[in-house]
Amino acid sequence: MSIYKKRGLKIAIIFKALLVILPPLIVFSIIWVRSNVVAIEYELGKLQDKKAQLIEKRQELLAKRAEISSALKVEFVAENRLGLGYPDRKKVFYVKPDRSVRPYSARLNSFQ
Repeated sequence: MSIYKKRGLKIAIIFKALLVILPPLIVFSIIWVRSNVVAIEYELGKLQDKKAQLIEKRQELLAKRAEISSALKVEFVAENRLGLGYPDRKKVFYVKPDRSVRPYSARLNSFQ
């Protein structure tokens, strides 16, 4: 046998082996990729459901915050729970600011 025939025989054997091994390998790789895509789609669906739940919960919390901080609610709590109320006009007195009063200074002016 010549060297070319040996090389041709080796190439033919390798080619036949690839024809036997390659199709199942391609089929299994396609199945593996498809299963990974399905798993990612499932995970994405779960995350979208969780996002929708969180958006709904956020809207509920914003509504509760608006209810708690409304002016009428604050006024109701101040009057009923804390006992606060509007004063009589006779009991109100106003303090006028005096511009001549300045903050107390603690430094020593005569020290040099």
